[in-house]
Amino acid sequence: LAIVDIGKKDLVQIVCGGTNLFVGMKVALALPGARVRWHGQGEWVAIQATAIRGEQSFGMICASTEIGLGEVFPNQPNEILNISFCDGQPGDSLAAALNLQDTILEIDNKSLTNRPDLWCHYGLAREVAAIYQTELKQLATEKISTGKSRQLKISLKSTASRRYLGAVVDNIEIKDSPRWLQQRLIAAGLRPINNIVDLTNYVMLEVGEPMHAFDYDQIANGTIVIRAANDKETLLVLGEEKLRLSKDVLVIADSKQAVALAGIKGGALTGITASTRKIILEAANFDPVSIRRTANKYDYRTDASQRHEKSLDVERAELGMGRLLYLLKEILPTAQVDTVVAAGSTVTAKVEVKTTVDYIGSRLGLTLPGKEIAASLARLGFQVKVKDKNLTIQVPSWRATGDVTMPADIVEEVGRLYGYDNLPGQPLNLALTKAVYQPAYQQERKTKEYLSGPAGWQEVDNYPWTSSSFLSALSIPVDKSLQLANPPTPETAYLQTSLLPNLLSVLEKNLNNFDQFGYFELARVFYPQYQRRAKEIDRLPVQPQHLAGVLLAGRETALLQVKGAISGLFAQLAKPAPVFQIVNNYDYLDRQQQLEIWLTDQLLGQLGVVSEVVVRQLGWKLSARQVVVAWEIDFSQLIKQPLVSRTYQPWPEFHTVERDLAFVFDYQVSWAELEKLVSQISPLVSQVEYLSTYDLAGKKSLAFRIKYGALDRTLTSAEVEQAEKKIISKLQTELHGELRK
Repeated sequence: LAIVDIGKKDLVQIVCGGTNLFVGMKVALALPGARVRWHGQGEWVAIQATAIRGEQSFGMICASTEIGLGEVFPNQPNEILNISFCDGQPGDSLAAALNLQDTILEIDNKSLTNRPDLWCHYGLAREVAAIYQTELKQLATEKISTGKSRQLKISLKSTASRRYLGAVVDNIEIKDSPRWLQQRLIAAGLRPINNIVDLTNYVMLEVGEPMHAFDYDQIANGTIVIRAANDKETLLVLGEEKLRLSKDVLVIADSKQAVALAGIKGGALTGITASTRKIILEAANFDPVSIRRTANKYDYRTDASQRHEKSLDVERAELGMGRLLYLLKEILPTAQVDTVVAAGSTVTAKVEVKTTVDYIGSRLGLTLPGKEIAASLARLGFQVKVKDKNLTIQVPSWRATGDVTMPADIVEEVGRLYGYDNLPGQPLNLALTKAVYQPAYQQERKTKEYLSGPAGWQEVDNYPWTSSSFLSALSIPVDKSLQLANPPTPETAYLQTSLLPNLLSVLEKNLNNFDQFGYFELARVFYPQYQRRAKEIDRLPVQPQHLAGVLLAGRETALLQVKGAISGLFAQLAKPAPVFQIVNNYDYLDRQQQLEIWLTDQLLGQLGVVSEVVVRQLGWKLSARQVVVAWEIDFSQLIKQPLVSRTYQPWPEFHTVERDLAFVFDYQVSWAELEKLVSQISPLVSQVEYLSTYDLAGKKSLAFRIKYGALDRTLTSAEVEQAEKKIISKLQTELHGELRK
């Protein structure tokens, strides 16, 4: 039974179940009307004065989780919250007493990929100071002087590590961080852990340099080696996950083994624990492509990797180390810092941009004096020399990693500091012209509408680079493909010469989700031949448009579905009907089920069932009833083909007559031959429709339906029978078929 002082000499009686109460303890009190969450669970409920075990209770003394402060005070989840450390007085607001009245500005910096300097508080402060023309406070840092140390050796064995600073710190005491440090981390969305780990996170948030700390006693021979991992080498990372490494992974190692994923995640064996007494502090600069590739490989999107992959300036490593050592001495005055050991480059490559006052004025539509331009840029850290109307601009290191490289970038900086809203409005000087008829675009649109509509397929949009494993499966030689200078991954280093490798890759990702599906893509392919252009520097590879698709369906109908869709597409585009020729030319297609697509004596593409060899090579598991049909057309050549003139044909006023026939043919007889022959025998034949095919004693039985009709009358039975006799006779004599009765 607690008697609680709530200020102004007012006392209230509270019945409390906490076991850690003591006389004089400062606590969080919820008076009647306040809302809490009982034991940190369930919905918020309002506190009421009530009787507990015969005693009146006029409120509730709270645990941290009961008032939404479980993250702020993670070490007291089930006890009464002890806030005796604060300077608040009885009756004060809890938010004021705990200094929780801060304002949090949440900035979505996902769109700031080209601005690594804005992935930290100090970078944003610099921006605000420049925009509002106020002074930017300087950060207090420890002056760094590098040298040799008897306790630490650093070796760079990979060009992916551009700068590495390490410092041994002895006489460390691992404990909770000061309250101000914990509160700032929590406000920024991070969970406090201990004073050393919290400091590394704090400096990362403050200046944008990812920092890390190793337990010195767990580093073999006091040696840090930055190198490529060995094949089949393993690493146990924080969180107790064991990773299998490869040569394309950059690691931090000691003299025996890998101890951390460079720039991404620390190792479990060298992590900071309660028994740590001596540490190695790390500040480094890594190749952004290497970091991003490894982060994607292991699906680690850490705060450190997100900053490293944006391409940080080299000088930031020294800034981070200096700031960390300054704060470390502030919260741990007894810590003993050894000499900072450094390896690698000390500066970022300088970027100089030359432009003129007139160029900036012409782009902004506003004439600004050179001195005013220089003053604006100086607030952002640029060094500007003005001579007449010429500007020579030195880009600061934190903007020199790919962000500001040319005069247009300078225009943007000047314009946004001046204020886009302050630029004078001017009418555009242009002439309106009629819309231009673009038949190629129209046919493109019709193609997509037909395939995604009546054909019932999905459209996909892939990247233009392709996987070497799928190139190999389709027997496409890589030496006939254009290789990328900076590929996204080593596996996808070639530009596509066919759309099928990427389409089959998409199919592979969906095999376990659907039993039947089809999709298509209309995109460019890239051939190593080059177009003739005015200047050699402007040369571009030949890059025609291709149209391709993949269908997973039943073995009996899949090929016919694709063939029908292609025929329907040609009709939709008002092109002549395609001719399908049986061939045996494509290794990735089944030898017995592949066709070439011809139009007016020009080869446009091919289609067929993907061979069992390819299916096994890719490791697909298809049922016995399933096949994959792939097709591809040179769309650039298709749209050049002349259109077929169309004439109006009224809906028939008189009934048609349908008759089914079934013939036994040799396997060499194709449906296309039969359809063409039957359609030409009699003017009464309005349509020939395929029904079925099946094996029959070494030959094939082919059933079809014929529709007879005339525009001016209803046909008599005699007319139909006479036409049918002609058809039967022709099929027997010309295709050597035998009527099945």
